[in-house]
Amino acid sequence: MSYNPLKYPIKLLFRKEREFCCSIYDITGFCPKNSAYYHLALTTPSAFANQHKKRQVPEGITNERMEFLGDAILGNYVAIYVYDRYRNKDEGFLTDMRSRFVKRKSLGYLCNEIGLAKLINKSSLEHRFHNSYVTGNVVEAFICAVYLDLGMKKCRKFIEEKLIRPYFDKMANFDPDYKTIFMQQCQKYRLDAQFLTEQSGTEHEPVFNTTIVLDGHEIGKGMGFTKKESHQKACSQAIKYVKSHIE
Repeated sequence: MSYNPLKYPIKLLFRKEREFCCSIYDITGFCPKNSAYYHLALTTPSAFANQHKKRQVPEGITNERMEFLGDAILGNYVAIYVYDRYRNKDEGFLTDMRSRFVKRKSLGYLCNEIGLAKLINKSSLEHRFHNSYVTGNVVEAFICAVYLDLGMKKCRKFIEEKLIRPYFDKMANFDPDYKTIFMQQCQKYRLDAQFLTEQSGTEHEPVFNTTIVLDGHEIGKGMGFTKKESHQKACSQAIKYVKSHIE
């Protein structure tokens, strides 16, 4: 890797992990203060324990907690963006637009586009078998890392300038939010559908199977590596059922 002082702040070139820190700078536009946060964000739960012992981070910070907070922060700023951009649209439309950006497929795409995927702990990927699940979680954890390391002001700037504005239109053309569409069908036709979800697998590699039942009949089934993903797949089938049997 060539360190061009015209591209990187001089202080980065004297860091202990200068190549890694320069990669973070390329992605965020900011110099990281504590690289440990980013290492943890790039390490999935199955490989987390050993990494946590090696890195200097405060107690209580885990990969899953980083994903949780990163998801909330991203969802907040995407909601603000769609609210300001689509001033004449109703709540259903705004919800759909937000969902298209923050879902796993979209975040997996982002992870590759901004260069995060190449930094993911390789041993972590060996423990997973659904890459969009891995990469989507990494984006959420990485957003949290930026917040913990640099504060909300810079985190918001990173999200808006590096994620939302460059990629929103692309994300808007991804698959629709099937659960929102199905729930709108249920409201329209007064359908009392039940979601039955079972979890299998391990703590760090769960698998969810969802069945949608309407009047005793199974109208949609879906398997996913998050509950949300299994709901989306089941709703995709349920929408077709409603269109062919009720509409």
